[in-house]
Amino acid sequence: MTELLRAVLDTNIYVAAFLSKSPTSPTNEILNRWEAGEFVLLITSALLDEVIEKLNDRGIDRQITQNLIARLDQNASRKIFTAV
Repeated sequence: MTELLRAVLDTNIYVAAFLSKSPTSPTNEILNRWEAGEFVLLITSALLDEVIEKLNDRGIDRQITQNLIARLDQNASRKIFTAV
């Protein structure tokens, strides 16, 4: 059995996906593929905080931001990375 690809997405992916007017944009496609189970999304608390900050800075509706964070929090694999 092949192990799923694990990925950490840059904050700009989330911002671009929500600013895009096209549901088939490359950034939306990445998030759709994650939600379809095509890869494992790794996320940290610090990254979640940065996503919230950047979406708020861009004027994304707070409810939309909260919905995204809830989806990420429930479905992404939370990892704690430490400096080596």
